[in-house]
Amino acid sequence: MTPTEFVYTYESPAVPENVD
Repeated sequence: MTPTEFVYTYESPAVPENVD
């Protein structure tokens, strides 16, 4: 995943895109 996606997922735990 890209750094942006990581930050997005980290900032939005309610939206688990890549919870691996």
